Amino acid sequence: MGTYLNPGNGLFLRAVGTDPYVDKTDMIARLNAFVNTSRLYACVSRPRRFGKTYAADMVCAYYGRGSDSREVFEGLKLASTAPATTRGRTVPWDAYLGRFDVIRLAMAEFFKDDVPFEKGISKMRRLVVRELKRSYPDADYFDE
Repeated sequence: MGTYLNPGNGLFLRAVGTDPYVDKTDMIARLNAFVNTSRLYACVSRPRRFGKTYAADMVCAYYGRGSDSREVFEGLKLASTAPATTRGRTVPWDAYLGRFDVIRLAMAEFFKDDVPFEKGISKMRRLVVRELKRSYPDADYFDE
């Protein structure tokens, strides 16, 4: 597991272990309804200081290939949430657990200290492509 590609479940596990912890995992059931549909994008927005990073860490822990998160999600709200329904079929809570490559980007890492936009994008691109090349050496990539 990498820093950007499939970063694992460590950050989410740390959040689950804090007090107070607010379980928002039922959001995954709503996201599961988008998988394999023509709805290409889901916007998970929150006001400042209301859990955007937590939501990203939760998505990485659930969908990310290699995260092995079944045990943690079995004890959370998601496992008891009604299954998502999409295109006339029922999607159980664990249908997509650990099934996808996930890229997690924390924008503050690339744009801190008044970094010019172009420089931040260039750094992001270089680091993410480097990780993709390590994981998928035979794939074709655009120039770094």
